[in-house]
Amino acid sequence: MKMKKYIVDTMPEAMKLIRNELGQDAVILSTKTVRASGLAGILRKHKIEVIAAVEDDKEQQKEPAQVPPAAIPTMPRAAVPEAYQKAGSLHVNETAAQPLSKKNDIKPKATLQYKTQESEEAPSLPAELQPHPEGADFSVSSRQEKQKGEMEAGSLTEKLLQEISQMKTFMATIAESQSNEASLPGDLNEIRTKLKDQGIATDIWSNWMEFAKGTLQESEEEAGESIVRPLIEGFLSERITDGINESTRIVYVAGPTGVGKTTTIAKLAAEQMFKHKRKVGLITADTYRISAVEQLRTYAAILGIPLEVVQSPADTIRALDHLSDCDLILMDTAGRNYRNEITVSELKSLLPDEADSELIVVLSLTAKTEDMLTILDHFHKYGTPKLIFTKIDETDTLGALFNVLKQYPSKLAYITTGQNVPEDIMLPDPKKLADFILGSEPS
Repeated sequence: MKMKKYIVDTMPEAMKLIRNELGQDAVILSTKTVRASGLAGILRKHKIEVIAAVEDDKEQQKEPAQVPPAAIPTMPRAAVPEAYQKAGSLHVNETAAQPLSKKNDIKPKATLQYKTQESEEAPSLPAELQPHPEGADFSVSSRQEKQKGEMEAGSLTEKLLQEISQMKTFMATIAESQSNEASLPGDLNEIRTKLKDQGIATDIWSNWMEFAKGTLQESEEEAGESIVRPLIEGFLSERITDGINESTRIVYVAGPTGVGKTTTIAKLAAEQMFKHKRKVGLITADTYRISAVEQLRTYAAILGIPLEVVQSPADTIRALDHLSDCDLILMDTAGRNYRNEITVSELKSLLPDEADSELIVVLSLTAKTEDMLTILDHFHKYGTPKLIFTKIDETDTLGALFNVLKQYPSKLAYITTGQNVPEDIMLPDPKKLADFILGSEPS
């Protein structure tokens, strides 16, 4: 049997190569999606790995070898028709499961070809599982042995059905993916690739592409970006707020571990002091890490502002009273596992519900979108926090930012661009973020 592996962009491309190189009798053994790593600056994309095989002509022309009584196929033949019959009732995407004989010949049902490879070294099953020709004498086998053989045959059948079902599901997924890859006019294909590689959810970019496709004229082949860019900027403008409100007196800052929360608070304090001329005080409840308290104490000393350390709700009330002469109080909370709703509930019990307060959740753009959504799902049960995204300088993709803002009504307040205090923080600029998405990093 001749086997060959192909790395391709689409299944039609793979099937064309297989027909040309292995012929019409080739069968696909496996397919899976793999990621191909590009050089620096080149966008990464997914590819499909396909393994196909075909029997050699010499093997097809051989007479069937005589199988000794002790050697049998790895699966009882009696189970195979039943497996095919059950598999035929499973759902499969008809377009994806194209036969290799003709490119446009789509058959009503997907079929799988199985060929027995005859070898003297093939593993044999116990005698009770070996198939017997019709009319053979079964008196040697006991009823107990027959039942055992039937049970094991049923197990093999179920395993085969499961594998067939998985293959059909995968082929249906491939077909759906290919349907989303319909050709677009002008430079929209390239723009769509950029949006997908950024990790932006399909339901977001597909709406942009649909609008651009209906707007783009045939004479404007390279004008796709001029249509998509306003859509990106408009999406962001609706979900951006101008930092901390002037009427806000207390800002509670929360976030999971490792997002740069304490450094971000120092940047916020400097921004409010130097840009908005407000008198700022700091509170920290992050007593889980001694270094966190000392880090914020150092920033407070550099900025010349007061710092209070609290460990309980009563301490928080006392600290707020001590800082009553401040225009703005920034409170640092402990970095915790906020994917756990109990942790969020404990945090809320520590924070006084002041009318002139607001909550800001700090998230890192290097984290998974799914984890961010889980965290915000818990926080939104207690209100609608503002958001700060950190570490934009440590990632090439902004998909998580778009996906989170689409899912929840939270407004984006700030983005941090590095570790330097106080300069590496900025109000989100839709134009700069659109530049990042469409190819050029923000300045």
